[in-house]
Amino acid sequence: MSSHALSRPWMPLLLCTALGLTACDSLKSAPDAPDAPAELPPELGVTVRATGPAFCGEGSTWTLTVAVSGGTPKKVELVTNGSSVTTLASPYVHTVNCATHAEGGFTFVARATAGGRSFDSPSASVVVDRQQPRVASWRPGHSLPTADTPVEIVFSEPLLPESLQASPTVLRDGDGIPVEHQAVLSEDGKVLRLVPTAPLRPPVTLHAELSQRDMTDRAGNLLEWDLSSFERELSYWPFARAVPSMSETPTVASCCAFALQASPREVPFVAFIEEGGRDGIDEPGVARWNGEAWERLPAPREPEARTRKALNPQLMSSPEGNLVLAWGEQDDLFGLMDIHVMRYDGTSWTRLGEPQDTGSSSSARFRMALAPDGHPVLVYQMRFEQELGVVRWNGTAWESLGYLLTANPEGNTLAAFPAIAVDASRVVVAWSEKPVDQALPHVFVMEFRDGRGSPLGRPLLATEGGNATDVAIALDGVAGPAVAWTERLSSGGSLIFVSRWKDDGLSYNDWGPPEQVHEETPFYGPSNVRLVMDANHEPWVAWERWGSTPPLNRESVFRRYRATEWEPLQLIAGSSLHEFWLDAHGVPWAAVESGSDATLVRPQ
Repeated sequence: MSSHALSRPWMPLLLCTALGLTACDSLKSAPDAPDAPAELPPELGVTVRATGPAFCGEGSTWTLTVAVSGGTPKKVELVTNGSSVTTLASPYVHTVNCATHAEGGFTFVARATAGGRSFDSPSASVVVDRQQPRVASWRPGHSLPTADTPVEIVFSEPLLPESLQASPTVLRDGDGIPVEHQAVLSEDGKVLRLVPTAPLRPPVTLHAELSQRDMTDRAGNLLEWDLSSFERELSYWPFARAVPSMSETPTVASCCAFALQASPREVPFVAFIEEGGRDGIDEPGVARWNGEAWERLPAPREPEARTRKALNPQLMSSPEGNLVLAWGEQDDLFGLMDIHVMRYDGTSWTRLGEPQDTGSSSSARFRMALAPDGHPVLVYQMRFEQELGVVRWNGTAWESLGYLLTANPEGNTLAAFPAIAVDASRVVVAWSEKPVDQALPHVFVMEFRDGRGSPLGRPLLATEGGNATDVAIALDGVAGPAVAWTERLSSGGSLIFVSRWKDDGLSYNDWGPPEQVHEETPFYGPSNVRLVMDANHEPWVAWERWGSTPPLNRESVFRRYRATEWEPLQLIAGSSLHEFWLDAHGVPWAAVESGSDATLVRPQ
């Protein structure tokens, strides 16, 4: 047998058969050796080292160096802002050229891959900013701030605190005298607050200036210098805003009337004209201040009635808390105006009767008062302002108290500046008109009581050659009426007078001597006279005037009578006067307007 044959694999089996099973034990195959353990992927450590400023601007670079430990990665990537992926080659360095790189904030994570596994580094961040910071705005952004409201400069982005000098701002009063203050940068670096060392005592005007020119943002960009935005002048007045202005609301064309609901707490309401409205026509609207924002009430005018522009709204609150709104609408054909009146009961508006046809132009003036029962009474100019109409809502319809009311039926004289007041038993109306055989207007008062009207006392004029205008009247339910008016003098100046009804219960029933309220005002006289009676049955008079110092803006002021004399004149604010009231606590409120900013103010 050849050696080749013996080497065949089946030969040992034949031999085992011949020699026996025992002899074959040694020929049994050895068990298979276990597989060697698989090689585990490495546990990689990935770190980054950032070189450069965290806020990177023009002329700077920012470098990210990636280090991998624990093995050799198959791939190293850079993940930017969680999505954009860039593959890095050894030595794994990424450079941001801040002069050309996109601007914004960027977060980088290095990711190393080995053995099918990924390992991420902690993140590193940089902000690329080449934009110069600028002054975005000044605060307060409204007029009539409280005395503790600081002047604030708001920047478009955070400033580097270390770039500010010890005194980066200048603050002066209206006379140019420096006001000691501190300039404090907010924690986020976006607001520089100017805090006077001593409390402000209104009235005071502050002229603030950002005088430092080399401050930078956190990326080192210099402040953009714009002279028009680096100075501001703000005035603080004895009265300050009680609520934000409704005129700041978009689409509101004007805020024309205010009311104050006194119970159980003072709740301001405002009547406004909404430009364009729902159908492209100026609509009347009313909003209530709920403590946090102006809350609009349902639209007063029905959809089918929105055919004419609303004009000159007036708003009053009744003792029961109902609102009464009145406004005018001009006829498109003849240009005549009628007056619409609605009541709001807390849920919806109810129209009170038919509109009052004045038969006069849209310039006709009307005034509204509310009786203690909440029913409105109107006085308005009629027939091209030559007579007055007086009507009262009796709960179901309008009833006329005086129709074509005039002090001079013999001539075509203007019955101008109508005013009205009402208590539980009477309605009193005052106006200005030329008497019979007189060349200059006097003040006339008519009283309506028990369905009848009669003149109340003599016509009023305080000065020789005076011209009575701008009439106001008031009642308090106990004392007789008081009337206030302006007299234009032949010298060109003006004075305000007040007269109170005197009734001794016996024989004397007439107006007391006119009391001069203020010194003669040359040229531009007082206007918008308002008169109220307080709980002590004493009058308060408010009006607007031209300021006594440049730039000669309008100012609103008031005086009150106490015990035996008029108290000194008090300033309200450097604004025109809309209305003036006393709340349930005897605190004065005023509705004033500065430019297009009309709002409610009260003492600070």
